Amino acid sequence: MTTHPPLAKRPLIALVALAAASALWALFLWGQLMLIRSGGAAFCAAEGAVDCASVWDSPLASAVHSMTRVPVAGWGLMWGLMAFAVSLAALGDPDRGVARGLVTSLRLIGIAGAASVVGLLGASIADGHICTGCIGTYLVVGAWSALAFVGTKGLGFAEPQRGVMVTGAALVASYLVLLYPGMHTPRSMTSLGKEALAKVGSGKADPTPAADPHAGHDHGPNVDHDAAPGPVGTRPLGPSPFDGPGTGNPENDQALEALMSDLPPEARQLMSDFLLEFENAKPAAQVPQGRVVLGDPASGVRVVDWTDPLCPHCADLHAALDELRRITPGGFATEPHLFPLDGLCNGEVQRKSEGGPVRCLASKALVCLEGDPDKFALGQKVLFENQAGLTPERVFEVLKPFTDRKKLDACIASPDTQAKLDLDIAAGKANRLEGTPLVLLNGREVKPWPPLIYALALTGGKTKHSAFKVLPPPKNRQGPVR
Repeated sequence: MTTHPPLAKRPLIALVALAAASALWALFLWGQLMLIRSGGAAFCAAEGAVDCASVWDSPLASAVHSMTRVPVAGWGLMWGLMAFAVSLAALGDPDRGVARGLVTSLRLIGIAGAASVVGLLGASIADGHICTGCIGTYLVVGAWSALAFVGTKGLGFAEPQRGVMVTGAALVASYLVLLYPGMHTPRSMTSLGKEALAKVGSGKADPTPAADPHAGHDHGPNVDHDAAPGPVGTRPLGPSPFDGPGTGNPENDQALEALMSDLPPEARQLMSDFLLEFENAKPAAQVPQGRVVLGDPASGVRVVDWTDPLCPHCADLHAALDELRRITPGGFATEPHLFPLDGLCNGEVQRKSEGGPVRCLASKALVCLEGDPDKFALGQKVLFENQAGLTPERVFEVLKPFTDRKKLDACIASPDTQAKLDLDIAAGKANRLEGTPLVLLNGREVKPWPPLIYALALTGGKTKHSAFKVLPPPKNRQGPVR
């Protein structure tokens, strides 16, 4: 039997301290995520590429939460608890963890930590965003993983079977401890909305009317009962203030019933909150004339928006609006306007040329495409799709199929183009634009949440409909959609 010297005490003490720091920081980030989900703003939330909220709402983060019922921050806490427990066990073991497989477990946890740091950081960079709060996690987890291997140098993977069993037991135990709070962490409203609309768009939504809350049901029979329950107060406690008559259009009424049936509890709460905000919203101070109209202007529903070419939430919104116009019976009209967040071309913004004059250049280029709505829509689409790494030269490259370079250069330099951009900026200022996107529906501000816009498009902008009777009472909510 091969004997190994025990682990040194000082590295183990450092591993315990680093693991505790990692767990506490992950717990703090989880709290920041909860703050965002409740409508607040996290310390690391910002506009642009450095934004933890965008990383936490990324497809990868949303998929992790959906599949495991625990958010990414919860998995960070899980790793910290595992690292802390095994390090502490090794510190208190007279053999310093060699014979009991704790050394191997430390190494396995270190490998998992290093792999997660590389994977998450790579996914964030590929998505075009950096989570400043997560950098602290990367540093601590990386330091722990490095120390775990340096401190066990020469010991290899002693007692590998025991090590695997210890690691597996620690993983299962920490997962079970965090599963309940994970299931009660609201998922990204963006991802919830995408899932509901995806079902509607693919024809998979169940058109059966949602159950009447007064008939002994909290929600429609086709809601995913495995979805994490919403916070206290999300269940209907009485008649919904949004219950009312149908539209008289069977196709629209059926589509709205299908949407309500597919919204999970926390999304229903958001729908209720935002319907109340829209109902109480005052008419916009200025609704500009649309230079570009996409969709059916005769539909009776007019969506006016202001976006910035590098705004990720604007990109999500416009992708959703394109899909909504496709799946909404009768359609609706959208009128896009521009509000570049760069002081080089927007006097309402103090900062200038963040990452080069891309915002102004892309905005002016879109103004130059306004003569052809189809080209404008496609041009805006490809710019949004290429946000990550967008440079001035890249702007011209992606717009090459839609216009001649010389004509585009001349148009961008034209005072008339800046004048049109100034009209958009002035209208945004008149409506107290504080960040992009800003959206108006039939002349009133509406939260840029696709299921809400879809529902109001179906009702013709009315907040009363029989399908809304399943919604819980609205709450006061402030802050952006996350």
